[in-house]
Amino acid sequence: MNKPLLFVLQVYEGDIGQATKLARLLADIRGDDNPCPEADALLAYRRDCAQSHKLEALLEDAFGTLRVFRSSRREVGFPGGSNGLWCDTMQHIAVQQAHKAWEYEVALTTEADAVPLVQEWAARLLVAWRRAKDIKGQVVVAGHWLPNGEHECGHINGNCLVDTRLATMDPAFVGCAEQMAWDTWFAPKFKALGWANVPEIRSLYREKNIQPDKIEHIIGNGCAWLHGIKDESSLAWARANLVAK
Repeated sequence: MNKPLLFVLQVYEGDIGQATKLARLLADIRGDDNPCPEADALLAYRRDCAQSHKLEALLEDAFGTLRVFRSSRREVGFPGGSNGLWCDTMQHIAVQQAHKAWEYEVALTTEADAVPLVQEWAARLLVAWRRAKDIKGQVVVAGHWLPNGEHECGHINGNCLVDTRLATMDPAFVGCAEQMAWDTWFAPKFKALGWANVPEIRSLYREKNIQPDKIEHIIGNGCAWLHGIKDESSLAWARANLVAK
């Protein structure tokens, strides 16, 4: 029996350095021989990304169980490469779930520019997912809702909690336009199927030099997983505050 949460880290060649720093942080938060009790990990490589044994070893230390997937999609660049990787990864997860090879309750699809803000981040995300479903009933995506995007409904940033069966719910999820990010492209479908804005996940897209008082304010509002900081500031804060001395 696998754990309830699948931590899905999506990478291309340019992400490997930052992803390795994130994985090392996650492993150090857990300490020796103490993998995350709530989550297994899936490392999803873009088709053209070289394998990183160091990254894989750190994720295995952090989670105990590591699954590895290499996308067969040929899209590259941004957002096309990210779109193809996410869509292919969600198809892969849905197939494993349908065949009963995996039985995860929910997946966190995330990227290298993310960071935990609390030690018990995985447990907090599970609580957020279950609460959202209790309140709204049908929920397929939960995360940070933002008002921008191609559609009037806004979108939920793609560093989010996702139903592991999502790819089976609409044939459109096989892929999307290469010129628009998948999280904004699919926003109307996610809304129609059921989405939730949860405080446990926040996105500060492309922000730099985030200050400790701002992080503490975000935590005070319930955040456990932060995405979008494009320098070392959030990682440095997390290492200083979450790793046992």
